[in-house]
Amino acid sequence: MPQSNNHRTENPLSNFATYFTPTSVVFTISLILLTVGLFTQNSLGFWSQLLSTTGSALLASWVSVIYDRDSLVNRLENMFKIKAFSEQGFRRVHEQMDFGSIFRIAKNGDTVYWHDTYCSLRKGYLEDVKNALQEGVKIHILAIDPDCPNATHRSNEMDEGQAWIVGLRDFITAMRNLRNDPTYGHNLELRIYDGLTCVPFYILFDRRRDTPKLGYYSIFLNDHTADCTHFEIVEGKDFSRGRGLLTNFVEYFKKKWATSRSA
Repeated sequence: MPQSNNHRTENPLSNFATYFTPTSVVFTISLILLTVGLFTQNSLGFWSQLLSTTGSALLASWVSVIYDRDSLVNRLENMFKIKAFSEQGFRRVHEQMDFGSIFRIAKNGDTVYWHDTYCSLRKGYLEDVKNALQEGVKIHILAIDPDCPNATHRSNEMDEGQAWIVGLRDFITAMRNLRNDPTYGHNLELRIYDGLTCVPFYILFDRRRDTPKLGYYSIFLNDHTADCTHFEIVEGKDFSRGRGLLTNFVEYFKKKWATSRSA
């Protein structure tokens, strides 16, 4: 009994729609307009010129799109990537972080949450801290305990030995001096922690609206983070538990603040 052959030869035109893309439509229309315009110059006059000009413009556009298709695709991909980052709250990258900037833009009614191991005093931000305190800005600083094991681990990561610890102690001393000033020191609170370092971050928080306004953060590697790139963020889409990245930083800070001790 002969076996039935269920295999059907595919019609070459069955996938025509697959190839009938918008670019092919533009190409077809441009050729039609250009052809009609060229062959009716003597009879249609102005309309002939309009048709040929329009056809030429469409054809040029088609050639441009086909020739630069990869570049166009890359631009579209980059556009969507940028949109995705902005939706998460990322605003810009600071290759050279200005540590005084967050204090200069802070207003009375704001709090600066400052979380770091410490930030080198050579960055020249102390005057900005002082001015912010005088304006009524609250500043909460979390620095690592110079005598804890994690401070030693961080120092060893950078192969700096006691030099890093000395810089940390100098930072704590400078913050204590600001805190001890009788005119504005009450606006500064300094605490030290001995747990994990997490990442360095600095958040501007609006106390009146109970919401974070702006933040910066970097990561701990083998160099001083004060010399590394920082990322500027605002509140974005859900990062964790229905909250944006900036709010998660604030919650982390407050939890760590509650378990730290006054320096």
